[in-house]
Amino acid sequence: MHSGIRLLAGTGCLLAPLTARDAAGDLRIADVDRYITAWSELERFSGNVLVAKDRKVLLRKSYGMADRERNVPNRAGTAFRIGSTTKAFTALAVLQLEERGALKLEDPLSKHLPEAPAAWSRVTLHHLLTHTSEVPDISRAAPYQQYGDPLRVEKTLASLPDASLQFEPGSRFAYSNSGYILLGRVIEKVSGRKYEEYIARNILRPAGMRNTALDRGEAGVGCRASGYVVREGKLLTAVLEDMMGRSPPAACTRPPATCSALTGRSTPRSW
Repeated sequence: MHSGIRLLAGTGCLLAPLTARDAAGDLRIADVDRYITAWSELERFSGNVLVAKDRKVLLRKSYGMADRERNVPNRAGTAFRIGSTTKAFTALAVLQLEERGALKLEDPLSKHLPEAPAAWSRVTLHHLLTHTSEVPDISRAAPYQQYGDPLRVEKTLASLPDASLQFEPGSRFAYSNSGYILLGRVIEKVSGRKYEEYIARNILRPAGMRNTALDRGEAGVGCRASGYVVREGKLLTAVLEDMMGRSPPAACTRPPATCSALTGRSTPRSW
């Protein structure tokens, strides 16, 4: 990708042909627009796109539908669930706390969550950040399903006394939501603030990201885009999951620190 060029897109991951350049070597924005439009017309992309170079916006455009059932197009104010991109906010929060001397990446998890099983004694915060911890999925454990309990993470860990690890921490990459569940709780314990409050105070507000927040599924967000999946060549409405962890187990919930953010109006540019 050409130095200084950034392309940000909502509701999908789309790599535009940024190799298309004019005689001066500059990006041909018309080609980028045509490329994204083609994918949108195939119903394989919808969202808002921002292309910027050296702080100058070259393309800011909405594509496709925010809600196909109601025939609502994407607009500049459409809010998108960003899923596991929320993990980047969690990681930044941990690095901020290290910079402030509140923790170290080399700290064992048990230093901050002593309820962790003894078999996890070698698991560090760095392992959790880099998906190399080998901790098992804890989100289905019965204590974790007590959504109103602020100590559900600690109680879940205490219920897993024999939770051995399949591999040595740091020996391989294995994507883990549970690792970020644990990091979210570490952030709360070290900072003394709820995860949502810490992220708002220390990341979103300083960055001027006024249109980004944790998605509580409440009214007043404006135009929230619906999610869609492609199955057997057909575009289907995705199941709406409660990312704040307040629903019963059947809702397939995800905790805030893993994938709960909602963003709109090109605020990722600030990020």
